[in-house]
Amino acid sequence: MEKNNLKEEEWNTYECEVYLSHCACITKCVKARTLEAAIAYLEKKYPEATCVIEADHWR
Repeated sequence: MEKNNLKEEEWNTYECEVYLSHCACITKCVKARTLEAAIAYLEKKYPEATCVIEADHWR
């Protein structure tokens, strides 16, 4: 019997920075399929955010 849930290897963990103002930033870890999906989720969760980016974009 095949599971309807997504396989664990299809999910990635992204560490993102959510900028709430020019001097306030929080870091969140999100499990998502893509970085774009993780950013979209955080933008929806924090509508007051001015910017959402990957925290370690050099990796």
